[in-house]
Amino acid sequence: MKLLKTVVYSNIWVSLAVAAYLMASYKFLNLDFDWWLVAFVFFATLFTYNFQRIVKFKTNFPIKTERSIWLQENLKLLKVLCGVGAIACLCLLFHLSFEAMVTMGLLGVISVLYATPFLKNKDSLRDIPRIKIYLIAFTWAVTALIPILNLNISIPYTDWLLMILEKMLYILAITIPFDIRDMHSDQKTKKTIPQTIGEMPAIFLAIAFLLAHTLLAWQIYGDHIMLPLLIANILTGTAIYFSRSDRHELYFTGLMDAAPIWTFLCLLFML
Repeated sequence: MKLLKTVVYSNIWVSLAVAAYLMASYKFLNLDFDWWLVAFVFFATLFTYNFQRIVKFKTNFPIKTERSIWLQENLKLLKVLCGVGAIACLCLLFHLSFEAMVTMGLLGVISVLYATPFLKNKDSLRDIPRIKIYLIAFTWAVTALIPILNLNISIPYTDWLLMILEKMLYILAITIPFDIRDMHSDQKTKKTIPQTIGEMPAIFLAIAFLLAHTLLAWQIYGDHIMLPLLIANILTGTAIYFSRSDRHELYFTGLMDAAPIWTFLCLLFML
C-alpha cells in the first residue's frame, strides 16, 4: 500500500497515464512509436504536476485529506521528482522537431501558470471560474497530437480541429469525476460542472462526452479502432458512473487516472 501511494500521489502514475494517452494516439494514427517523444512527455508531466503540487502547498494548503497529508509529509520527494523531470526534459528536448518543441513549450507555460498565482488578485489560471477543466482538456488533447507535428505530417486544418475536439471530449469525460471529488473542497467561485449542475447530472454529462468522443473517433480513424475503443470506453464509462464525492481518494487518482492506460492497452493488443 505504501508503494502504491508513492506511485499514485507522487504523480508518477498520472505521468504514465499521459504517456499512455500519447501512445494511444500513435495507435490511432497508425504510426511507429517515437520513444524519445514518449519519454519527454512522461518527464514533462512529472515536472509540471509535481510543480503544481508544490506551488499549491505554498500558496493555499488544501483541506486535510489522505492525499494532502501524504503530500505534506513527502514534499522533499516531490521536489526531487520535479527536478528529475526538468533535467530529463532538457536532455530530451533536442530530439523533438522545432514545431513540437515550440508547442510543448507553450503547453508548459500554460501548465506552470495553471498553478502559479500571477493575476492581480493573486489567482492562477485554475482559479478563473469555469475554465479549469477546459484548460486540462485542451493541454492533454494537443499533447496527444504532438506526433503529427514532430513528424511534420501535413493534414487539413479541419482534421486538426476534429481530432482536438475528439480528444478534448475524452479528457472532459475522465476529468469531471475529479471535479466531483473536489466539489465540496473547491471554492464555490470556481463554478465547476458538479458545483453548477450537481453530482449525478455531472456524471451523466461525462458519460455523454465519452459517447460523443467514441462516435467522433470512429468517424475520424475508421472502423478498425471501434472494438478496442468500445471495450476501453465501456470500462471507462463504468468507472465514471460509480464516481461519487465520498469515494476513497485512490478511486480517482488510482483508477480514473488509469483510463488512458487501459485504452492504450486495448488498442495495443487488439489492433
